[in-house]
Amino acid sequence: MELGFWGYEAEPMSATHLVKLGDLIEVQHGYAFESVGFQESGEFALLTPGNFHEEGGFRRQGTQQKRYAGVVDPKWILKPGAILVAMTEQAAGLLGAAIRIPEDDQWLHNQRMGLVEIKCPDRLCAGYLYHWFNSASARKLISVAASGTKVRDSSPSQIYSLHLSLPDRRTQLRAAETLDEWYAAIEKTSSLLLVLERRKQGLMQQLLTGGRRLKGFKGKWKLLRADKLFTEISVRNQTAKDPLLSVTQDRGVIPRDMLVGRVTMPAGTVDAFKLVERDNFVISLRSFQGGLEHSAYRGLVSPAYTVLQASEEIHPAFFRHYFKSTDFVKRLSVAVVGIRDGKQISYTDFRSIKLPLPPMAEQQALTELLDLADQDIALCRERLDGLQCQKRALMQKLLSGEWRFPESPVQSEPLSKKGLQPPNNVRKKLSKR
Repeated sequence: MELGFWGYEAEPMSATHLVKLGDLIEVQHGYAFESVGFQESGEFALLTPGNFHEEGGFRRQGTQQKRYAGVVDPKWILKPGAILVAMTEQAAGLLGAAIRIPEDDQWLHNQRMGLVEIKCPDRLCAGYLYHWFNSASARKLISVAASGTKVRDSSPSQIYSLHLSLPDRRTQLRAAETLDEWYAAIEKTSSLLLVLERRKQGLMQQLLTGGRRLKGFKGKWKLLRADKLFTEISVRNQTAKDPLLSVTQDRGVIPRDMLVGRVTMPAGTVDAFKLVERDNFVISLRSFQGGLEHSAYRGLVSPAYTVLQASEEIHPAFFRHYFKSTDFVKRLSVAVVGIRDGKQISYTDFRSIKLPLPPMAEQQALTELLDLADQDIALCRERLDGLQCQKRALMQKLLSGEWRFPESPVQSEPLSKKGLQPPNNVRKKLSKR
């Protein structure tokens, strides 16, 4: 026998059996609301694919949320807690994702979304079904049964044909409550991450233009042309020992072996590749969305990239932050007409832009402050990734029947005091997955 979640016994549940979904649920399509009723404000919120996280769960869209101001049949107003499934894959991985309707608005049942009605509530717990839809095994079943090539779609009949492992209702409730705790922790951590990212953006907007100064710094900043601060360099590859680098928007210029997933390697020789030294900048080929990316590594990039070397009077890490600021984006968009239409940035475009330059000591102080903000963001993102990994492992165990809950829980301390973490022995098992 294996030790299970929070010290619970883990063994195959003999009471678990496969049940055809069509015997337990009904799925109803939504209504194609007329576009003339779509507005930025209105009595109703119109549910769209954008309200679905690809991994499942409700996504709020803030000011981007579509509203509806037309006449609505009451049958299309969704009840809080209702479960809906994305019936079309308008974004990669979206097909089959499930959400629960929040209580803070009146939501309309739009087309391409299936409202799930449970026919046998005494046999099937709504929370258990919701988590089952968002499990990797269920999403795979839905994808295999779907039709279409460019845009894959599912139908009620295809969902009815699927089977799920169904333990007794008490076990379903315990599993759903456990997974709800993890979802709550993930949502709180995601909200904190958003706050930290917005805080850094606010700091950048205020501090990187000289509009707000750190204590102890006075005097007017210089405003210099970019070619006074950065020089284009083109040193070709001279050795096979230097690693290949990738230019990314979120991590700067990094070795290719640090990327997760498939990476296309260059065909043939790399003799023509350009050498990038530590603290060089690379003009991204991703046009307006790319900008300039800082390199903390020595290595090689494609000859299509432009490599820039910073002058001695600037602190390169300061410009690593500045080139992500809205102030730089505005200056760049003014200098490069049509850049938003896909035009790539060249050194000719960049060299005439005027850039703010504080004294070296102030550059270093600002860099230290913004680096601390980055560290907070990285730690929060790391915790979020860990919670999501744990959630996936728990879903696999609890929804497959591999782990079961004992009659008397061994957990005595409230979950909130444990910080939503399993004990060390279980954590080790999860970390290996």
